[in-house]
Amino acid sequence: YIRGNLSESLQVGESYRIEFYVNLSIFSSVGMDNIGVKFINDQNTSIFQTNEIIPLVPDVNYVGVPISNQTGWTLMSYQFTPNTPNIDAFIIGNFSSDQDTNVHIVTETAFQYCYLLIDDVNIFLDPMIFDLVDEICQGEDLVLPNISENGVTGTWSPVFNNQETTTYTFTPTNS
Repeated sequence: YIRGNLSESLQVGESYRIEFYVNLSIFSSVGMDNIGVKFINDQNTSIFQTNEIIPLVPDVNYVGVPISNQTGWTLMSYQFTPNTPNIDAFIIGNFSSDQDTNVHIVTETAFQYCYLLIDDVNIFLDPMIFDLVDEICQGEDLVLPNISENGVTGTWSPVFNNQETTTYTFTPTNS
């Protein structure tokens, strides 16, 4: 696991992008999936260095082809919308048991170890992108999409009214 503090707390309801790169160390004999991120409040959580599974459910988690690239870097990219206030730290790691983790044997050895190198961790606001017309004439129809161009789902309020000038607000559905 690695643990880091955020420069400022995540805001409830805002959409964030989490990106970092992983590489399978040359000292590893297997690659794995189940690479997750758990956001925490640093003041309320005391987790120390351990070889045991940290008993938390990650907020985002990669499950797919085991990461077994030892010569290049693989981008891990997630989207996350917090619904808990005062989140100011994160943990990256495998929060799953061996039985629930897919592995790919890279080298046959007596013991199977997976050491991932992690680089360039970025957590930033992920603005919603919409391709909308700037204005319409009174009485014209307009369909407001429930999914942004970058995959954020949600709803608009108030209900569309083509008879008067109105400001609409898009509210993302919590992930």
